[in-house]
Amino acid sequence: MENLNIDEFKRTGRAMGYVTPAAYHAAKGLLQNCVSKSTLTEFAKNPYRFKWAKDNGIQKTSTGFRFGSLVDALVLTPEMFDSLYRVEAVKVATKKDGTPYANGQQDKDQKAEWAELEAQGITVIAPEEYDKAAFCADEVTRELARQGLILGETYDSQVGFMFHLEIPIADGVLVPINYMGMIDILPRDIERPIKDQKTTALNVDDTYAIDRSIRSFSYGIQAASYSDMLAQITGHQRDFSFFFVESAPPHCMADVTMRRDALDMYRKKYWKMLVLYAECCHTGVWPGKIQDARDYLPTPYEEFEA
Repeated sequence: MENLNIDEFKRTGRAMGYVTPAAYHAAKGLLQNCVSKSTLTEFAKNPYRFKWAKDNGIQKTSTGFRFGSLVDALVLTPEMFDSLYRVEAVKVATKKDGTPYANGQQDKDQKAEWAELEAQGITVIAPEEYDKAAFCADEVTRELARQGLILGETYDSQVGFMFHLEIPIADGVLVPINYMGMIDILPRDIERPIKDQKTTALNVDDTYAIDRSIRSFSYGIQAASYSDMLAQITGHQRDFSFFFVESAPPHCMADVTMRRDALDMYRKKYWKMLVLYAECCHTGVWPGKIQDARDYLPTPYEEFEA
């Protein structure tokens, strides 16, 4: 498989290939009306807030995904690890007599070096953080191998795709929308499902909590849209499963495959989101600044306390 080719996409309206996370996000910025699962679900929460953040260059960030991203890099793109991370312990600044500062103040030269690395997109991690992630990654790699999934041999990772859509809205108007996604685990056997690796703080044996996270984070939107877009590009409809990995030892794991009727339900949901997004792009009206008036209803717990 070749690298994701934007020129091919511009010619044909579809493309698929290897892509780095940095190149993937850069490509999204080059395309007009471009959405992904994450941007589409963020838009659906409040279109006005979404547009305001986009216009003001505000990006949603979270430190909660740091460990998961590190494990993903070690499992899915080990050849890129050195270009994404630097493993280094903090050097404590010393006084003129050579003794370290009691407050553990970082050496100023190292601090400046780390700032430069961060500006280049390289994340600095402590040795103990790396050791924890490497242990988890080894456990994941062994389990995937047990399932017959070996990176570069039986599956490909970080496979990006781009698909052009013409979304019909009112009065027969067609609005051009570009959809992008990146697949964690794409088995070469087309009869096997697409997999997305999810590192979680939840216990994977708590099925209620896992299912709630699927709903809360709109994973179903990802499953249905990825499955559909890939089918349009490759001509083969595939199932979709999530591979949950506990972020804490003993790093238990669980596969959760989306049922076909669940995909049908989420297919309707993501298409409804796309239509609303297309309408906003076409009309320039982004609802959500003013919420509908509503009454407050005390909870049963509050009523009991009263």
